[in-house]
Amino acid sequence: MENSIFDYINPNDNDKLSKLNKLKLLKLMHYLNEYPLSLRESINLNSDTTFGIEIEVEKANKRKIKRTLRKESLKWCAHHDFSLTKGIELSSGILTDKKESWQEIKKVCNLLEKNSQIDLHCGGHVHLGGHIIGDNPEYWMNLFNLWITYENIIYRFGYGEYLTPRISIGKYAYPVARLFAKDRAYFKKNLTANEIVKILDVDKYQGINFHNVHNLNRKVKKNTIEFRSPNGTLDPVIWQNNINFFSKMIEYSKSEDFDKEKIMSDRLNLKEYNLNNYNKIYMQRALDLCDMLYNNNLDKLYFLRQYLKNFQTNNNILVKGKSFTKKEV
Repeated sequence: MENSIFDYINPNDNDKLSKLNKLKLLKLMHYLNEYPLSLRESINLNSDTTFGIEIEVEKANKRKIKRTLRKESLKWCAHHDFSLTKGIELSSGILTDKKESWQEIKKVCNLLEKNSQIDLHCGGHVHLGGHIIGDNPEYWMNLFNLWITYENIIYRFGYGEYLTPRISIGKYAYPVARLFAKDRAYFKKNLTANEIVKILDVDKYQGINFHNVHNLNRKVKKNTIEFRSPNGTLDPVIWQNNINFFSKMIEYSKSEDFDKEKIMSDRLNLKEYNLNNYNKIYMQRALDLCDMLYNNNLDKLYFLRQYLKNFQTNNNILVKGKSFTKKEV
């Protein structure tokens, strides 16, 4: 935290960044643009939060990767994924927010960086335990509405170190805001959480996938909400940032402070919920969302740094922006 940004803003406070005046916001963005993100030992997730990740890579030295995983006693599953051509998908076990988990992800990312690569087809999926949100139908409706309103922010953030999505995102992690908004007619009063989940589970290849959600109150294997929108990455800092973001989305959906009126009034025109528009920067909407989800300035800065990506935009497939993370070795 040697960066001068923390002389300007206290990382432990919870400032409303969306309310800053233009001059203060410009100054903050100036500092932020020079602040590289690093891997943290903990991101202060709730103790009952469990997660797992799936890393897709191409041009993989499969034999060496599998041999090293065994040698290092890393219990990750390496298997073929039909969305890849000459690659593999590595799936973690069930992880929690502790130093050992983040070091494990870093070790696997370093292994893959030496023996594979991210290409136009690779995704980076985050699974969160379905028990985290439970069986309260209001919480599921809140998550549903949060996703509809801020899907454009969610996708650009999930592009990670890239300015644009992978080529296969429209097939294997397609946006659902427009579809979900139209489905509101199906959501009647007194629906159970299971009934709501069934309506949301249109297709496993949505940007957010409910296909594996079951036993809503129980911490059981493979009971997960899957976030499929992020691009593939071998950067552990981005993996940690993605996990933090999606976890905070779920936690906010359960919060007494959930601002339904703000969220419902902040919708874009349905025509704007289109992948072609998701490469753009929606500054005010991003500030609003980070003020909702995060309760400290450090998390907010991590979110904004990845969302803004040095304020770069592009419209080509999987274009990498200027690096904004510290190299983890």
